[in-house]
Amino acid sequence: SARKYLIPQFGFVTPLFKKPKEPRGRARRYYTTRPFFRGFEGEAEPETRTLFDVQVTKAVPGTLVILCEGRERNGFYICRSCGSHGLAPTSGHKSPSESDCNGSLGRFSLGHELVTDVVRMQFPGLNGEWDAYSLAYAVLLGAADTLNVPDSDLNATVASVDSLGGTSIVLYDNVPGGAGLVAQVARKRVFSEVLNRASRRMSGGCGCDSSCYGCLRSYRNQFAHPHLDRRKALEFIETARDSSQEVVIAKAGKPCARLVPLDPPPQRVLGRYRDRDGEVSDSVFEPLDEADLAAWESLE
Repeated sequence: SARKYLIPQFGFVTPLFKKPKEPRGRARRYYTTRPFFRGFEGEAEPETRTLFDVQVTKAVPGTLVILCEGRERNGFYICRSCGSHGLAPTSGHKSPSESDCNGSLGRFSLGHELVTDVVRMQFPGLNGEWDAYSLAYAVLLGAADTLNVPDSDLNATVASVDSLGGTSIVLYDNVPGGAGLVAQVARKRVFSEVLNRASRRMSGGCGCDSSCYGCLRSYRNQFAHPHLDRRKALEFIETARDSSQEVVIAKAGKPCARLVPLDPPPQRVLGRYRDRDGEVSDSVFEPLDEADLAAWESLE
């Protein structure tokens, strides 16, 4: 369902006439943020190319909305008149100046917007939200390994694609304005290595059944922990890798030829030799002359 979010540009207001309480311990952290893809900057869809059966867009600016949705995604109740806030609705509330406020509390998430470089990837057959998240974080780890950068320099989310159908993954630079990282991922040679590295990450060396902090899990994707599955991610990755296995031959460090697998040869059917008229020619049974025999013997 549609949810509203507020951007607290000016921070938060505490009660004006109450002394702060002495802390009794470290504050508990209940909430994690979650990114959502709002769309590409501009009206036109970016250029898309097919890499190993995956529809990959050119790296272009896009907008991410980073939301804190509260405990169990219940949001926060905020008065738009005085700014008072709480975790549950109340029949009445006080303003920060301790006066009665007649404003109504609305349910919101808190967040901020990030404009950065993004690449959208549509893998064949990818439909489920949680399968998409599993694949997204696998690709993120493969990209970080390929580019030799910390995985915190990148982030990922998922989005629906009306024009293509199904669910896509969105990989983006985790800094405002972009850092040129995902632009490299959109290149064929780099994307091939991203899939290879992601496959190694998901191959089960961590020893878990579905996901753990050795493969897919991290602090920032806690919202998806119960649903992440490295085996599902590996299925999509291997399908993409198998779609175009090729060997590039290089000379002096530059590609000069590409070997690609051919279609398997048709199965041979045993039978009898016949000429165009459907009959076995008498010449088949005639002995070869001396010249033909000499020619065959010279090939030994």
